[in-house]
Amino acid sequence: MPRHGPRIGLRGVAAPLPQGALVNLSFGIDIVAAVREFGLTDGDFAVTDLAMELLYLAEANASVTRELRGLTLRLEGARLAAEEEAMTDRLTGLRNRRAADQFLARVCEAGLAFSVMQIDLDFFKQVNDSLGHAAGDHALVHAADVLRNQIRDSDCAARIGGDEFLVILVGSGRAENLLAMADRIVALISQPLFFEGQPCQVSASIGIVRSDDYAAPDPDMMLADADAALYEAKRAGRGRATLTAPEPRRVAPEPPPPLAQRTG
Repeated sequence: MPRHGPRIGLRGVAAPLPQGALVNLSFGIDIVAAVREFGLTDGDFAVTDLAMELLYLAEANASVTRELRGLTLRLEGARLAAEEEAMTDRLTGLRNRRAADQFLARVCEAGLAFSVMQIDLDFFKQVNDSLGHAAGDHALVHAADVLRNQIRDSDCAARIGGDEFLVILVGSGRAENLLAMADRIVALISQPLFFEGQPCQVSASIGIVRSDDYAAPDPDMMLADADAALYEAKRAGRGRATLTAPEPRRVAPEPPPPLAQRTG
C-alpha cells in the first residue's frame, strides 16, 4: 500500500513458517474503493479469491439502490402532481375552491393583512344559452387569464363556481388602490370577445373586503361580506366594484343605576 495515498484498509491472515510467515491480505469491504482507486481488474486477484463475487454483489446492490431511488422520485413526483391537480381548476388552470379556502385559512392563521375580491361574470348565462357551453368556457378562460395577469405570485386567484372567482391579495391594501385594480379587472374582462366569429362578451361585478377593517378577521365572515358587496355592485348596474367594511359592533348601553328611593 502506498504511504501517501487513499486510506484503504486491508484485512489479513498470517501463518508462521520455519523461516518467516505467510501473509494473506484482502481489501475486505474496501474492495470497491480499491478497484476504483487503483484500476484493478480480475487479473489482479487469485482465482480462489472471492473479490469478483463481492464486486458483482456490490454492483447489483448499487443498481437496485439506483432503481429504488428513481422509483421513489417518480412516486414523489406523481404524488405532487396529484396534489396539484386536486387543487387546480381544470378548465382555467386557476386554483379551485379547496385551494382558495386553504390559502385563506393560512393567511388568517399567520395574522397577515389581506384583501378579498369576490368576482362574478355578468351576462355569462346569456353567452352560455345563446352560443353554447364551449363559448361559455372561452369566456371563463378569458376572465381567468385577466386575473392571472393582475396578481402577484404571493396572491391567489381561484375559480370557485360556475362563473364565480375569488382573488386573495396578501398585504395591507389601500381602498383606492384596490378599487383601481378592480376597475382595471372589470375593464379587461369587458373587452370585446369572440368565439367562432360570434361575440361572447361578458363583464364582471366585484365585491371587496379588507382584513384591516376587522378586529379579528374570520374567513367565513369576510367571504359573506364580500359576497354581499358583490351583489350590491350588481344592483348598482353591474360592471363595477364595491368595497365594503363591516358595521362596527354596537355595544348595548349599561342600564342606569337604580334611583335611590326618597324617604320622608
